[in-house]
Amino acid sequence: MPSTLCIFSEIEPGREIFFRFDPITGDSQPLPWATIEDKDPFNFNWSLSSDGKFIAIAKKDAVQKEPSIRVLSVADQTQKTIKVQTWAGIAMMDWSADARSVWAVAYTTRETWALLKVDLTGRVTPMLEDKDMRLGWAIPSPDGRHLALWRASNSANAWLVENF
Repeated sequence: MPSTLCIFSEIEPGREIFFRFDPITGDSQPLPWATIEDKDPFNFNWSLSSDGKFIAIAKKDAVQKEPSIRVLSVADQTQKTIKVQTWAGIAMMDWSADARSVWAVAYTTRETWALLKVDLTGRVTPMLEDKDMRLGWAIPSPDGRHLALWRASNSANAWLVENF
């Protein structure tokens, strides 16, 4: 079942703070263990898993020494870091429908873009790779059988990726 957990973030100078939000009462509680401390917190992308158990955070749109995805457990407040080696950075990411992996858009310094499937054990599988094809978000259908993928182009088009 999908989660009913609602989380939002607020950006302040030098940090981004996450909050648990109750849409019925309007109350919110800060999640201090999930705060991003950085001189430019706008440089981060985050996504809540569909089961509400994890928050994935990654630095975006900058060449990084060791690009990685930080996975925070909402239940026990633990975290782990998954390194995405051989890539210069991560532009965007979204959780898979089953919340066992993250769809991450990565790039090299040579303008090669890829859609990666990064599972929670740290296995990184390139699913789509192309030169000069800037990719954005990759959002799965609720049943996990389809993937909506944003690609920058000068024309309108839609792709359907099946059996992945």
